[in-house]
Amino acid sequence: MNISEFMQQNLAGANEGEGSAILSHTQLFSALYNLIGNERATEATTATVLWQIIAASLPFTYELWNLGIADVGNLSGQNIVVSHGNDYGRTHYNLLILSPQYRKEAPTELSLDQSYRALEDGYRRWRQQQLAEFSQFRKREAVSLEAITERSQILSTSLKALSTQDLEQIAYSRPFKALVARMPVVVPSLTMNVLQSIIPSPAWGVATTAYNSAISTVGIASYHDTYGFGVTACLHGVFDQLNDLNTIMNTQGIQGVLGRIVWINGQQGIIREADYITDSCFIQLNNYSLANSYSTQGPMKYAPPVAARVEFTGIASGTKNTYVKGHDMSIFSLLPGSQPKVYTEPITSPGDSGATLIDENDYVVGFSFNRTGLGEYPEFSSWMWAHAVYNALGLGTTV
Repeated sequence: MNISEFMQQNLAGANEGEGSAILSHTQLFSALYNLIGNERATEATTATVLWQIIAASLPFTYELWNLGIADVGNLSGQNIVVSHGNDYGRTHYNLLILSPQYRKEAPTELSLDQSYRALEDGYRRWRQQQLAEFSQFRKREAVSLEAITERSQILSTSLKALSTQDLEQIAYSRPFKALVARMPVVVPSLTMNVLQSIIPSPAWGVATTAYNSAISTVGIASYHDTYGFGVTACLHGVFDQLNDLNTIMNTQGIQGVLGRIVWINGQQGIIREADYITDSCFIQLNNYSLANSYSTQGPMKYAPPVAARVEFTGIASGTKNTYVKGHDMSIFSLLPGSQPKVYTEPITSPGDSGATLIDENDYVVGFSFNRTGLGEYPEFSSWMWAHAVYNALGLGTTV
């Protein structure tokens, strides 16, 4: 059962009401539409921003405390904005909180306070969080405010556009519901600047030696400003055993990964950049042939549209199509330490880790991270948000 079906089964009246139709009447929607230019993507992005505001409110925090969940931002759990529809073509964007701190077997629907007072409290706290995040990012990167707003146009536009009337509209219509469930068991998909890039076709494999079989899949090929041509891979997919990576991180940190030799489609490569949080690395290659490949439009920067049709090619699965079912509420975060992901039907197999998920417009949506174990409730494949990976690895110019 995928996460959309899971929400419809466990939320009372999950598909009732106007759903996302309310969102199009807000000033926030209008401003974001002018930026994005796609109605379905604007819908999903507006819903995500509003969920961030609701989750920042004290009533929301208290509801989670009552269920024994101390921190909705805990990286060990996942906070997924799930899209699903009804028979009238109306889309709903409800929040699924999967938490290891939640001990009950059956999911629980939150008593969600969407009153104007709660939304106003959430907006005030959310605004303070975003301004603090901009400030921290500016100090860390030593860049201008203009550079920050360029990198995070969604958040900067939202800060300017969101109005009191928008909050009143949401308080009146109360379009959202939230569900808390235990975190299902997940397993790695192992045996396990211009930001355009290309995808090798057929898929290239990643092996730990020249003689071993590939254990994961190359993501995209691109140029790095310092190291030149190379490819991305998932960090856990350049080790034969996940414990090997954990041991190195515990004893040497990320420096213990850099300089490691791996083999890409039979060619020797060197890991030059690595990021543990986004489970990604950049592998420099000196000899390569891209006779068979196709170009992308670079990473998606807005929330994936509802039920977006996407495709990936992995060394285990070959080429497969699937649909986006949800995305993390933190998808637009600027700061390191966040691990935003996108969720599809449970479709990946061992060996697909690192594979690129692209939409019908050739935007890179994510890179294969893990999937739930067979028979888990709910089931999904998760994909590390591509924009976060590009930023973490410092990817620049097109091939």
